[in-house]
Amino acid sequence: MIWRHGTPESSVVFVLLLLFLTQCEPSKNCIFQYSPFDTTNNTQKFLSKIEELKQYLLLNYPVDMPSNLKPDGFCQELWEVHLINKKLKHLASVSGRILQQMFFSITENLRFIEGCNIEDSCVRFVRTNITQFLNPIPYRIGNLADKMELIPPEEPADYSNCTVIQCQPDSFTTPVTENFTQTPDKIHSSQQTPLQRSHWGPFLLLLLVPISCFLLMMTRPLRNLFQRHPRFQETPV
Repeated sequence: MIWRHGTPESSVVFVLLLLFLTQCEPSKNCIFQYSPFDTTNNTQKFLSKIEELKQYLLLNYPVDMPSNLKPDGFCQELWEVHLINKKLKHLASVSGRILQQMFFSITENLRFIEGCNIEDSCVRFVRTNITQFLNPIPYRIGNLADKMELIPPEEPADYSNCTVIQCQPDSFTTPVTENFTQTPDKIHSSQQTPLQRSHWGPFLLLLLVPISCFLLMMTRPLRNLFQRHPRFQETPV
């Protein structure tokens, strides 16, 4: 079978192959050559910032918190910090100047996570008061910092498999305080087992390419057959 340059069939196959190769290449996002945190005691650092912030807030102010994150031994802390950063930036956008600066003093230390381009469309939220959202923040950030610091200096912190948040399938039955309201003791005592997850995207695209080629091989001979077959013309009597 010969494809001429610029035909629709060749364009479709080219796009499919490009998507396949893109999915198969290792992601360059969310890989850190060194720890993005600039201190060794991040929990205490952010704890003082949160305590200062709470002095200016209505402690029963309602906010949304995620309720259906799927437990993941490797990606959990990254997902939590991503959602924290996203929510703090939203709160800053609807706050006055003083509160806005206090929110930014926290989020400026979390800018590194925005380069991961994390997909969080599956996350569901529940309403709670702002103290339940703020209190665990120093420990969430501290846990991520501690995990990154445990990685040997010669190896980058590779979170490229964590750029799509995984959620519980039964989100509507997930308890309200399952993920974001653990006490500091529970947070520090929870076991964190590294786990790398694989994605099925490249395999689906691998199947899509030969199927598309087969359909193109079947449609071209049929089209040529109809083009060569003479139309029926009524002969005059």
